[in-house]
Amino acid sequence: RVVWSESARWMLSERRYRYYSPAFFFDADGAVTRLSSVGLTNKPNLDFPALNTEKNPMTVPVQITGLLGLAESATVDDTVAAIKQLQENEQVALNRAQTPDLTKFVPVETHNLALNRAETAEQRLQQLEAKEAEALVDAAIEAGKVAPANRDMFLATCRTEEGRKQFAEYTR
Repeated sequence: RVVWSESARWMLSERRYRYYSPAFFFDADGAVTRLSSVGLTNKPNLDFPALNTEKNPMTVPVQITGLLGLAESATVDDTVAAIKQLQENEQVALNRAQTPDLTKFVPVETHNLALNRAETAEQRLQQLEAKEAEALVDAAIEAGKVAPANRDMFLATCRTEEGRKQFAEYTR
């Protein structure tokens, strides 16, 4: 504990002695190896600002504030808040990507299953329609309403529902 004289206390309170003067140990090459001692002085030996001086507030580069959609006069706190908001938004997006809204998106497996069922149903329907067309044309041939030589032409006509209706009207 340091005991100051009355005049020393006054000089310190008036900030007349406010600089540190460190003494260092050096090696043969002149590099500092350690601190020897520190004294209080009224004239600084090193040309550094005092460690307890108030620093100018840090400014944020205009490029960064622009990318974040902030004004050029934005503070560091504003910038940090904007970055935190971006991080939160990113996390929300990642969560949505991992657990999509099932009212808007269908899992791939469900989609593929439905697609396979639809394709199977379409194939069966085509088979039934082809059998119906063959039965219709073969019945007309046996009834003598159309010539057997034209069977392929009439089968082509009967590939559609409308074609089958027209053929049925024609052979009535």
